[in-house]
Amino acid sequence: MTASTITKNILSESLKKLLYEKPFNKITVLDITKKSGLNRQTFYYHFEDKFELIKWIYNNDLLHISNETTLYNWDIKLLEGLKVLKKQKHFYVCVVKCDENYFKSYFFNVVKKLFLKGINKIDIENTLDIKNIDFFATYFSHGMCGIILDWIRNGMKDDEEEITKRLKSLVDNIKAYVVEGLKNKDC
Repeated sequence: MTASTITKNILSESLKKLLYEKPFNKITVLDITKKSGLNRQTFYYHFEDKFELIKWIYNNDLLHISNETTLYNWDIKLLEGLKVLKKQKHFYVCVVKCDENYFKSYFFNVVKKLFLKGINKIDIENTLDIKNIDFFATYFSHGMCGIILDWIRNGMKDDEEEITKRLKSLVDNIKAYVVEGLKNKDC
């Protein structure tokens, strides 16, 4: 592990500990650096602000999963991602409660890229126009993000395997509908 990654991990852990003491919107860079034993200059060398630190944590937790996700394993990778979120439940619940839009924006962009890739693989004859592809991807991404955000907001009480099964069933049904529509050129 590089010195930079070690420093980022220290700052990340300090923020996570602070979330047990106060809400995210009340935490300052000074609080994070005091908790970590590092100085503010070190923080600003690595991050522009606490939101960039949050984004780094999201990437550290989830980016490798999204990079490994395909049309054929998305449900397995979703379950893996939900387990990562649940493992750090306190952090994600606190951050989403204080600023859900930041997580939603991050997660939406990751999910939409995956849906775009999936729709393009299904539409091998290029029957759908770009507007419809983007519309479908946006629609499904908002739906999936909404389900995940509700799960986080409600304290991650529902079983992540059950959520994954339900979403897989829904996506499989939609995929069958889209494929049938493409055969009939109704989309």
